[in-house]
Amino acid sequence: MIRILLMVLFAGVGMSATGSELILAKVDADIVPGPVEYAVLVPDGYAKLRDLPLVLNLHGGGGSRANLKGMQPMLDRLWQNGDIPPAVVVMPSVAERGFYMNFKDGSERWEDFIVGPFLTHLRQTYPVSSDPKRTFLTGASMGGMGSLRMAFRYPDRFGAVAALEPGIEPILRYEDM
Repeated sequence: MIRILLMVLFAGVGMSATGSELILAKVDADIVPGPVEYAVLVPDGYAKLRDLPLVLNLHGGGGSRANLKGMQPMLDRLWQNGDIPPAVVVMPSVAERGFYMNFKDGSERWEDFIVGPFLTHLRQTYPVSSDPKRTFLTGASMGGMGSLRMAFRYPDRFGAVAALEPGIEPILRYEDM
């Protein structure tokens, strides 16, 4: 299922890769507690590449940037087989049950962080495209819900979204969460 979703996300994007490197990093922001840790999976030879697709992969509740390491063998296989093109895949560590939302009291603004300073930081730090059509959101459970909400709220910033088992709260009013 993940392979199919990745192939759909990358439809029409050429190139192939042979391996990857996992980079652990941090970034400061004044709208969330920091520094925010994140993992970046880059294809072999990424430093020589330009305009790579950017995939923001949002972890589920209780997860962290460490989840990306578990995905590395699968992504390496897909890259090596030419099933998907090389890309920069990023997973930030966020509040455990924050659902990538801005807190009601304004104390932590995770959604604003992801679509604002974090996205800007990634585009300035890694050889990724600034074209929203080459910027993708995905995630499982809590990350799936965050991906859906951000993609629908900011359709001008993302080319596609893939939500895996999105954790949707069975409520109708915010105050019931």
